Amino acid sequence: MSDAHLKALVVYAHHSQAVTYMMVVSLAVLVYDYCLTLDREVRLVWKYKWGVGNILFLLTRYSTFLDIPLVVWLHQRRAPSPGQCLTVYTAALWLGVFGIFMGDGILFLRTYAFYHKNKKVLAFLIFFYVVIVVVVIIGVHLFIRSLLYVEPPPGIRELGVCFAIKYSKIVVVAFCVVIFQQTVILSLTFFKIIEITRLSSSKLIKTLYRDGIFYYVYILLISIANIIVLIAGPRDLLGLLIPLQRTTRNILAARVLLHVREALHKDLGKMAVTNIYSPTRYQGQSQNI
Repeated sequence: MSDAHLKALVVYAHHSQAVTYMMVVSLAVLVYDYCLTLDREVRLVWKYKWGVGNILFLLTRYSTFLDIPLVVWLHQRRAPSPGQCLTVYTAALWLGVFGIFMGDGILFLRTYAFYHKNKKVLAFLIFFYVVIVVVVIIGVHLFIRSLLYVEPPPGIRELGVCFAIKYSKIVVVAFCVVIFQQTVILSLTFFKIIEITRLSSSKLIKTLYRDGIFYYVYILLISIANIIVLIAGPRDLLGLLIPLQRTTRNILAARVLLHVREALHKDLGKMAVTNIYSPTRYQGQSQNI
């Protein structure tokens, strides 16, 4: 074995381990957040009257426990076959896309509530949501079709890695769509927050402002990082940041609902809120969120 070949194998081994570690980190973050917020989930979701918000929350939160452990399991196997790699990654990608769509549903629902359930806003959000879903589904489908796994070369087969020699970078389009989508939703939310802030400085408004800024900045930064890795990074680092973005994005989306409901409780008696996440109503000023 030549020195160049040996060096390439060592680099590939290091990259593969880095991807595996990031997957384990993503799973650890998911479990840690679940433990931190379980009491609030019981209090603010399970004990609430059931509605669309509850369903979206549970699908967002628990779908992540399917695809992330599945990929971690694959990386712990010794010498998985190319067929196993393609099957598991295909299932994990579609589960991830489903979970992200559910998380986006929470954000769209929040925006709709902010505009007092305006029918024109609802029509725009539905149209926008459908367009985003279609574009992402097409991008992910083409990406999966382009994946080509082969048996790893001698020397790294024992690492238990999936060896992809071909994939399309069209998946970058999905990350660009995510950035565009979050920009539109953030703009709509902040436009309404500025209007409402003139009448109220409630805990709810501060919570929505804080969560909106933090969520957008995070999605922007990690999406850009994923785009850089996919375009400029080596092929064996393909999945380095995708599991972390998948996990933390859904964590933040689920927390949006929890934070809104906590803020509503603290504002009880100070402002009237029609909560789109549940049928509960609060009497007071004529705010409809």
